[in-house]
Amino acid sequence: MQRDSTRPNMDTNPDEVGPFGATVIGPHIPTHRLVVGGHLVPHIELNTIRINGADDGSYNMTLDGRLAIVCTQEELDKWAWFLASAMAVAAGYCCFGEGSKPMNLFALKCTEIQR
Repeated sequence: MQRDSTRPNMDTNPDEVGPFGATVIGPHIPTHRLVVGGHLVPHIELNTIRINGADDGSYNMTLDGRLAIVCTQEELDKWAWFLASAMAVAAGYCCFGEGSKPMNLFALKCTEIQR
């Protein structure tokens, strides 16, 4: 069976980067994928930035093929988990990664009403 080249290689070890470190896997022509805590972050693509043919350690990160910023590996390590969690919550999940179950917004219990 031939591996689909558009799918990320999930053979990376999430323990190598810590519980919330960001791992860039690839290249998957022409992009890399973002993995946080061993889970693929959907809708994020990274392209290595090369200046005069040399890799300068920066990435052009694109969200949903529409919004892009330039960031370094150090910056990804600091805020990739926050970005992944915000995207998951906005999509209706309770969290990013392990145990992310869809929330029923019409079944949330209210413990107290503040005035």
